[in-house]
Amino acid sequence: MKLLLPEWVREEMFEAYLADWGDAEISPAAADPKGRDYKTWLADTVRMRTVVPAHLVPATLLFLVDDAETKILGGIDIRHRLNDYLMAFGGHIGYGIVPSERGKGYAKAQLRLALPVAKSLGVSRALITCDDGNTPSARTIEALGGVLEDKRAENGRLVRRYWVDIPQETLETERLILRQWTMDDADDMFAYAKSPKVGPAAGWKPHESRAESAEILRGWLQSPEVWAVEEKASGRVIEKCGFRYEGTLRRASSIFDGSVHDALVYSMLREEYFAAKRAE
Repeated sequence: MKLLLPEWVREEMFEAYLADWGDAEISPAAADPKGRDYKTWLADTVRMRTVVPAHLVPATLLFLVDDAETKILGGIDIRHRLNDYLMAFGGHIGYGIVPSERGKGYAKAQLRLALPVAKSLGVSRALITCDDGNTPSARTIEALGGVLEDKRAENGRLVRRYWVDIPQETLETERLILRQWTMDDADDMFAYAKSPKVGPAAGWKPHESRAESAEILRGWLQSPEVWAVEEKASGRVIEKCGFRYEGTLRRASSIFDGSVHDALVYSMLREEYFAAKRAE
């Protein structure tokens, strides 16, 4: 199973997904076209990631599909932040499994796959809610580490409010850090991907704008198997060798593309060097 953005799901799969719900209410609500044709709904859904009305918050919709990408098993909507209503009742994440695929553990699998995506969108602690009487949903949330904060009444129903801490997944070597991508990486990604020495060697054209890099990055956010490789802070290595940080020279150096950068200055006195050698 995997999560896919709506634009990566074929229209006929989406139509079959809607038909599976029949007369039941589609969950999450973001997956319900509510009378819109497919292209209009899709455009509105993509736009919701960045441009929203004042009473709403940015959100990313994903679909859970089988490995062969032949059927949509469920949908999950990740809100990038909370407004007053979401803080009280809706939470960061709304999700649902199609009626024909319930009882197979897909809800838990979908939520587990979505948590790293939420982390990459800036949600380090997710609020997830469910009706008090929805025992299967409560068990799913609790299985993923959800801690019940309280129950709140809304229009005659009682809502359970759970918080789930989302740790950052990383792997480290002596020199590198492997971690999940975040949208904060867009500037660095564009600075790297715009170089004519990078893309053509891998078969793709250099990126022409930050927006292009950001759009590709959004696709990577929902792929936990795609990792960013980051060099550990060189200053840490220098300091371990006995050098001391003196200060920063602003706009002191330039690189091949003409961009200008600050330079961090470290030093070691002669007596410090020999003192360190004697201590070895």
